[in-house]
Amino acid sequence: MKLVAIYGSPRKGGNTEVIADMLINELNKGLDLEIERFYIRDMKISGCIECYGCEETGSCVLEDDMQAIYEALEGADLLIFSAPIFFYSFNAQAKAVIDRIQAFWVRKYILKKSPEKKVKGILVSAGGTKGKKLFDGALLTFKYFMDSMDGEVLYNLTFRGLDKKGDAEKNREVREKTEKAAEEILKLL
Repeated sequence: MKLVAIYGSPRKGGNTEVIADMLINELNKGLDLEIERFYIRDMKISGCIECYGCEETGSCVLEDDMQAIYEALEGADLLIFSAPIFFYSFNAQAKAVIDRIQAFWVRKYILKKSPEKKVKGILVSAGGTKGKKLFDGALLTFKYFMDSMDGEVLYNLTFRGLDKKGDAEKNREVREKTEKAAEEILKLL
């Protein structure tokens, strides 16, 4: 099974990266995973420029590192998208990737081309505050991100109150909740 992991945190070793890796390690115990990882902070990815160039072919006209993500997603069975919450939304680096999925939206809704595989998506997200609606915007955005790829949301794994680097590693509840999530995901697959 091919798993694509997109790490959206601008901080190396940040909480969402640590949690995503915990989850991947747990899933790999029950699945034979071929894993392809993308660290957005190390990539050159422009935001969508709304040029509508993708409407002709379903491919983005911008030539940057996003091309590798497109290619990986086309063959993926499973996607783990991890990104922190900044001001009740995804951080800018993660949002640039989400906006560039416009090319896949065009394929689905304008060109009426279905992908060969329907990717199942897992969101991993953490935010520093404990606000009741902390993930509302991100969950909705992730739902439509997956829909644009003609995929589906399989699971959302979110954590409040993780702000400083290392918070996820020190928190026993994070480990327990991530292990439980992996068990549930394996049942869903």
